Amino acid sequence: MPLTLSDGERPICEFIIGFVLQRSKNIGMAARRISLVNFKGGVGKTSITVNLAASLARELDQKVLVVDMDAQSNTSIWLMGVARWNNLNGMAEKSVWGLFHPESTGLKQCIEEEVLLNEHGVERIPKLDLIPSVYKLMDLEHEYQDDDATPYFAKFRMQLEILFDQYQYILFDCPPNVFRATKCALFCSEEVYVPANPDLLSVQSRREVVLGTTMCQNHKTYGTSITRVRPHDGGSASGDPI
Repeated sequence: MPLTLSDGERPICEFIIGFVLQRSKNIGMAARRISLVNFKGGVGKTSITVNLAASLARELDQKVLVVDMDAQSNTSIWLMGVARWNNLNGMAEKSVWGLFHPESTGLKQCIEEEVLLNEHGVERIPKLDLIPSVYKLMDLEHEYQDDDATPYFAKFRMQLEILFDQYQYILFDCPPNVFRATKCALFCSEEVYVPANPDLLSVQSRREVVLGTTMCQNHKTYGTSITRVRPHDGGSASGDPI
């Protein structure tokens, strides 16, 4: 069920929420814009994004927008449910892909307001909105071409900027790479959080993320969130120390 936390996930999400709120002191109403990214998959990016967004909106009464930048669409499916997302997958212009669509009628059509519904179609968290992803977003990496001198990540930011003063938090769930979709998120973000497992691959991927985000201005990497603990691990599969 959406928003259910395991015993291992709960303290991690609580820590991240506390950290995020601590940094919110003396900040105005402009949205805090945070990307969650790591080259390595399976480190908890989606779980943290969804539960952080839900906790901020439900428990702390914050207006939150989640932007799903991953063509796998796990965040969107988690929040919308399979049936609603399947319907959306056939209408890519109403997803984050619509921001790059040549016939897009604007950002508003892409937002799923009060996205999380119960079995009766009633919103569960009124202040939680979503710009969902669909499989078509893969075309951004392989087929999309800029039609003028403005690069794709600048176009993305210019469209999203109109929302910066309408939300208190905008969270970007990124794919496990720093290709075009992730660069769009980073170009809009002020902060980057790097979820990681306590293993060699996750740590190495974190280093690459820090290097790969240097193309963006005005963002800071505040640290690594360890999302899983294996008490008996003493190193990597190859025997290298972690």
